[in-house]
Amino acid sequence: MQITNTEAFQLLQDVLQGALSLRLQYLKDAPSEITMFDDGLRSQLDLTAPYQDFQEIIQHPLPAGTVLHYQDDYHIHYLISSGRSSSASWFCIGPFRISELTEQDFSHMQTLMHLSDQQIATLKAYYSQIPLVPLSQVLSVAKNIFMSVYGNISFHIKTVQRSITPEKVSTLKLARSDTFSELPLEEIFTHQCSMVRHAVNGDYNSALLDETFLLGVLTPTTVFDPQNYRHQLTWCNALFRKEGHDYGFPIQALVELYLSLQRMIDECNTYYDYLRLRMKMLNEYCTFFQEYSVSHYSPLVRHTINYIRTNLQDNLDLNTLSGVLGFSSTYILHKFKKEVGVSPMQFVLSQRMKEAQRMLLSTDKPIQEIAHAVGIADMSYFAKQFKKAYGQTPSKFKKEQKEARNS
Repeated sequence: MQITNTEAFQLLQDVLQGALSLRLQYLKDAPSEITMFDDGLRSQLDLTAPYQDFQEIIQHPLPAGTVLHYQDDYHIHYLISSGRSSSASWFCIGPFRISELTEQDFSHMQTLMHLSDQQIATLKAYYSQIPLVPLSQVLSVAKNIFMSVYGNISFHIKTVQRSITPEKVSTLKLARSDTFSELPLEEIFTHQCSMVRHAVNGDYNSALLDETFLLGVLTPTTVFDPQNYRHQLTWCNALFRKEGHDYGFPIQALVELYLSLQRMIDECNTYYDYLRLRMKMLNEYCTFFQEYSVSHYSPLVRHTINYIRTNLQDNLDLNTLSGVLGFSSTYILHKFKKEVGVSPMQFVLSQRMKEAQRMLLSTDKPIQEIAHAVGIADMSYFAKQFKKAYGQTPSKFKKEQKEARNS
């Protein structure tokens, strides 16, 4: 199987693009696809021997685990590494920039490289379109990329710079070799807590930025130890559960999600299992917190919603809610429908169906037991309402989910 078709590689491409707007490319035949490095910028600039610098790089395949950080004459950055399938294949993260260029910088570049006004305008336009990303963050993510490609090996970064001589002859020079640095545990913990808080508040994009950072710094630089990474996932899962509990999310549904993810953690044995499960955990909890968020409702409606979600197995008619909440059934009906858009009884039914679906997906309990667990004793009524909500009977839904898991 080609590396570009693996699930891990595709996942990393999506994470890199979604979180940092960075592109991860796999050049199967770099000599013939060399314009992909810079989107054809050098061709647009109409330079003599436009890709001489990249040609020099790809003439000599790198040892596994070596990543070149290349800054070209135009202050554009790339992370480049040899592919696995052949000496002609290469990986590239970029192009990107790590700082802003001023008008003075562009003027100096134009003079030094004898660029025309049109050429410098083309360069400025291109420069404004490529992402501005801290180099440390790109390097941390790069570890994940090459971990998925090469497996359990050590990584190091070599910085390659262009040296422009007075005669305008550019040569490549290896400047230094650095290992991927380790961050203090306090900083890792800070990002972990920040990611969980963003998720609880429904801010998936900010949570994804923290998660992308963590994926980089927590990537093994030597040998992948499944037990160590299961501990990481368990800690993260527990942190989500605690934060959700502290924010007042329904404990029963929260614990169900926690236990479901914990079962997956216990089966995590490879680096890809770990990578996929970290992303799944973030997605699952973000979806859960967004679904159950009640912070924008009035105190009475928040209390009503939380009581309903926590007591789905009980009798939940208006008289019961009135007795628990201390307001008249008429007032509760009016207030709830005005803010939520449906009556309390319609909301009760929708929550019962959602919880039933969740239990069918995450447990092997009999359908009758699930119906009783969500407060419905009449099986025909339960089947009718479930089909109305999800387009198929509970038994058919359960059968299809089981077949999908076994396929």
